[in-house]
Amino acid sequence: MKYQTNHNNEIVPKYTIKEIFADNWSMFVREMASQGKPIRETIMREVEKIIGCQDSRNGFRLICLP
Repeated sequence: MKYQTNHNNEIVPKYTIKEIFADNWSMFVREMASQGKPIRETIMREVEKIIGCQDSRNGFRLICLP
């Protein structure tokens, strides 16, 4: 997690989309299932891509240009 300064010059955490999904996705899926509201397979697949982003097992490559 990174930090940033807000408009009051307070240091606050800066969350990424990946962190938000990684922290909350499984709980959201369980909650939706308990309510009988299935999540479309396409959405499940795309969120898993977000969570797996920057992982070399998913084909991540870092290219540094001079």
